[in-house]
Amino acid sequence: MAITISGSGIVEANIADGAVSSDKLATGIDATKLADGTVTSTELQYINTLASNAQTQISAAGPTDIYNKIVTRVLGTTGAQAITGVGFAPKGYIVWGAIGGGTTSFFGTGISGVGEILMYDNNVQSAGTWAVTSGASIIGRSSLGNQQYCNASAYGVDGITINWQAVTGASLTGTLTMHFFFYR
Repeated sequence: MAITISGSGIVEANIADGAVSSDKLATGIDATKLADGTVTSTELQYINTLASNAQTQISAAGPTDIYNKIVTRVLGTTGAQAITGVGFAPKGYIVWGAIGGGTTSFFGTGISGVGEILMYDNNVQSAGTWAVTSGASIIGRSSLGNQQYCNASAYGVDGITINWQAVTGASLTGTLTMHFFFYR
């Protein structure tokens, strides 16, 4: 080890690799003295509460918490329709869509154990208006009086099951395209 002493202190010292152990270092070293100096001590303290590898936690919380799926349904039939492939058990969903040609567009939402609400374009009854109802999240409506509602009947480990209710009117036609956004 080479040491240069000048006046009242040490000006330069070459310390061999491994010569300073962790017990010889003081606590509270400024984080800007580490690596390239761009991380502050405050930023370094953020990792203090990590329970495991940071990247593992980030990856686990990533895009599997949301899922978008497009589903179609020929209107007029009743009963259950399974929507699966979500990749997790959803706690709720947001859905929007319309019949081909845009006769009636809608926006609905459902939360497991809470319920559903639906807002839909009511132009076939009154131009420029929207209507709101609870107990359903989807509507297929081809003309005034010809409509069908749908609600979630079950939440599963990989999606939901929706239940198409009885048709009102005799001339319900068209294919409904629904865009689901699932979350947990």
